[in-house]
Amino acid sequence: TAKVLPEDATDRSVVWESSNNEVMTIDGSGKATAVEAGTVEISVKTNDGGKTDKCVVIVEPAHIPVERVQINDVKDGETIQMNKGEEMTLTATVYPEDASDKTVTWSVSDEKVLSVDNGKVKALAGGTAKVIVRTTDGGKTDECEINVVVPVEKVEIVAQPEGLSMVESSSFVFTAKVNPDDATDKTVVWTSEDPSVLAIDASTGKADA
Repeated sequence: TAKVLPEDATDRSVVWESSNNEVMTIDGSGKATAVEAGTVEISVKTNDGGKTDKCVVIVEPAHIPVERVQINDVKDGETIQMNKGEEMTLTATVYPEDASDKTVTWSVSDEKVLSVDNGKVKALAGGTAKVIVRTTDGGKTDECEINVVVPVEKVEIVAQPEGLSMVESSSFVFTAKVNPDDATDKTVVWTSEDPSVLAIDASTGKADA
């Protein structure tokens, strides 16, 4: 709006003008429409005497809200397998592609099992945890499940007396130590080189001479 002085001027009509119609247009009544981001000067001129005034208008980009976010490296419902100590980098896509604020933050559901830094995931311990990505705008989320496996490094039969001997028709239960202690699957299978001499139960380690 424009104020023409004095208030009792005979002709108080004015003409509005935009310095850049690609940024902002303005009609004869002073109604302005922002077209695109930029800076524009709006001026007003009286028909009587050509008196003028002007103002600068900054048109900011329209805010395009985030609709969703998706972790790119995993299918829906898929569980990623990692070994303890391994690292991998996850990436996420924010939609729509022209969203105003596409920044995201990463977190994990169990910090004992996983750590994450800007999408870089490290497996810390055996177990299952989720990696979550969240958009700054709108708080949209996506997540993936990661199962961390601690692989077996070695197995050894628990030390027995040197030169273990057994009497015919006797029994003995062998035991084994699996390393590391936090290995995910510590099951073992027992076999005998000659079952006719010494039979052994594959799961329990019980040997019969």
